[in-house]
Amino acid sequence: MTRFRELIDSLTGTSHQLEAEDIDRLHVLLSEWQVLSDLWIADLVLWLPAGNGRFRAVDHCRPGTGSTIHLDDVVGLLAAPARSKYLQQAIEYNAIIAPSAIRWAGSYAVEEKYVPIVHHGRTIAVLSAEKNPTARPGFGFEVHNWFEELATMLAEMLTTGEYPSDISPAPGRGGTPRVSDGVVWLDPDGVVKEMSPNAHSCFRHLGISGDLRGRVLAEVVTDMVLDHTQVDETLPVVVMGRAAWMTEIESSTGIATLRAFPLSYEGRRLGAILLCRNVTEHRRHERELLSKDATIREIHHRVKNNLQTVSALLRMQARRSNSDEVKKALGQAERRVSTVAHAHEALSHTVDETIDFDEMMTAIMRMAGSVASTQGDASIHLDGSFGLVDADAASSLAIVLAELVTNAIEHGMDGKAEKGTVTIRVRRYEGNDAEKQTDDSSDETHEDGSQCLDEGCGDTSLTVTDEPQTKTKITGHSHRCDDDGEPVNTMATLEIDVIDDGKGLSVDANVSGLGAYIVRTFVNVELHGSIEWLPGKDGIGTRVHVIARIPVRSRP
Repeated sequence: MTRFRELIDSLTGTSHQLEAEDIDRLHVLLSEWQVLSDLWIADLVLWLPAGNGRFRAVDHCRPGTGSTIHLDDVVGLLAAPARSKYLQQAIEYNAIIAPSAIRWAGSYAVEEKYVPIVHHGRTIAVLSAEKNPTARPGFGFEVHNWFEELATMLAEMLTTGEYPSDISPAPGRGGTPRVSDGVVWLDPDGVVKEMSPNAHSCFRHLGISGDLRGRVLAEVVTDMVLDHTQVDETLPVVVMGRAAWMTEIESSTGIATLRAFPLSYEGRRLGAILLCRNVTEHRRHERELLSKDATIREIHHRVKNNLQTVSALLRMQARRSNSDEVKKALGQAERRVSTVAHAHEALSHTVDETIDFDEMMTAIMRMAGSVASTQGDASIHLDGSFGLVDADAASSLAIVLAELVTNAIEHGMDGKAEKGTVTIRVRRYEGNDAEKQTDDSSDETHEDGSQCLDEGCGDTSLTVTDEPQTKTKITGHSHRCDDDGEPVNTMATLEIDVIDDGKGLSVDANVSGLGAYIVRTFVNVELHGSIEWLPGKDGIGTRVHVIARIPVRSRP
């Protein structure tokens, strides 16, 4: 609508001024005029006076039920003087102008009608309907004739300001029905006058067979939905054509959406147009997805319960042991299992395969706080936001941070007299920023000079050993490819620092042990990143620097 508004603003200063509510009315028309275009099988062009007796096209709609007249874009063009004459007559007479002479556009004839758009008794614009009278309709001349009649009724409602309705229903989950989906013409009493072939098919999928013409549609639908306890409250007024609303009908054999367009002229009810669409397969697919989501959440819930059971068993076994070393080892195992359980618990409460990791980090800090209560006096702070993290990466990231934070308290604060502080600082980079972070780290790790053959994509090279080491680097890229070379799941980069003000690392210290090996393995293999243990600022404490690359799932 940006160009539409720009064209309207360009006409400011002419004698034909539009108020804000007039422009809003035109926006409503543009959201609804596809129905008129499809029924008339005509191109619709909206014209506004441009001064000096000329008119400018400000928007254009092509029919979805037939061929278009204008292959090129006409928006922004001025009408020829001969056509401007008819446009001006539509404004002066406030009536539909249908020139008797056929206009020729190259090798084919063009039949035109000019319809004034009236709002609060004032003509604010003119709509031209242009079609090739010799074109053969795709649904037969019999249907075409009553389609033409319905289109004329809608056009006459434009001249009285009764169409389109100010109240338009929001699009349904299966989209808004269109003329090509199926059309039903009701008389003022709700009796079916005509039905398009696609409308017959739509109702047949609902289990309603036979010719519905001459029958009250509301009675037919009522008999069909009696066995269903849940009925949309808008159903009666829609199937009677009383209001411009939309509803959904469900039977034992199918589901359809219906949308009503009441027909009237100067307040006198003339009947209604019903558009119908068969959405059975769409709803079936939706329900399958909901069932799948529910199953996945249930699986995560059960895995969480099982892990909590394992955690409880480890805790019980640790209490029964007489060995301090065994108690410590079982306690560490119990904590690691609980960390994974928290990840599955978070996944059991979401329909997406993503986790708000800031909430999970709160649980990790709480677990680490329980360690601090027995190992030393320390406070834990989070600086920054992790954002949404893919489920596959969330468990690994949780284990890594739980190990690092707990280790900072158990070992970093060991022997520290005053209260210590552990800070988790995180920065997230996506898009160009993630690419820059990736390029910077890649420059340091491609020691052999090798480069990715596909720009922005490639395999991750990795070496993991049991040898103790202080610094681990990894080569990676911010995108991954499928077997066809297409990029999938763009990557975000997390730059994480776990900083404590404890006793710190000695210059020649090697970071070893099972916890360090677990952290390295998860960072390198699962998070496609790097980890580095460094002395803290001014030699106080330790800073563990982690680069993690996580997939960012595209949202539907």
